Amino acid sequence: MAIPWFVIVLALTIGGCATPAVKSDTKADVAAVLKEHPELILEALKDQETQLLQLVEAGSQKRERLAKENQRLAELKNPFQPDLSTPRPVRGQASAPITIVEYADFECPFCAQAHQTVKHDRLYEAPDLLKQGEAGMESVVASLGLDAERLRRDLAGDDITTQIQRDRDEAMRFGFQGTPAFLLNGVSLRGAYPLDEFVQVIELVRSNGAQRSKD
Repeated sequence: MAIPWFVIVLALTIGGCATPAVKSDTKADVAAVLKEHPELILEALKDQETQLLQLVEAGSQKRERLAKENQRLAELKNPFQPDLSTPRPVRGQASAPITIVEYADFECPFCAQAHQTVKHDRLYEAPDLLKQGEAGMESVVASLGLDAERLRRDLAGDDITTQIQRDRDEAMRFGFQGTPAFLLNGVSLRGAYPLDEFVQVIELVRSNGAQRSKD
């Protein structure tokens, strides 16, 4: 931000000069004055508060965008490889060129928000059922005509708990610090982003030929 500030101050300084010609050492003179009296910068910027805030926000957004782009380009070269060898809930065709893997928590409000984009689970469509615990899940199972007895057996066993812990460990290895997190052919999308962001990553993956995650 030092350069924009200097430009603003320099413009204000020479703008009030009555002499049209600018000496070659003007820049050095201004720099010397500002070094000796840094408070002049703040005084000048007080009259440009809105513009300054806009400039800071634009710079922050640009840094964030570039960081995401660089991260995704790096992941294209070395995509994450999630373990999909165990049985999973799956939507779509197994042969589809793009595989989206989600790391989610049914009690996470951001995951519920992401559901508006990916549309993948009935529990997110009825969040009040989550507060009912096992009874809420049984209600969903009954409405879908699924095997309620198998649900009870699975909940009583250790397999689900073990798999959840494996998924948590895998997410931590990938550097995910919260939910939701997605892998699109191994390229990460971290957070509850709108559809446009998914489209951008999918287009990036397709244009660079990133291979889908393997079972």
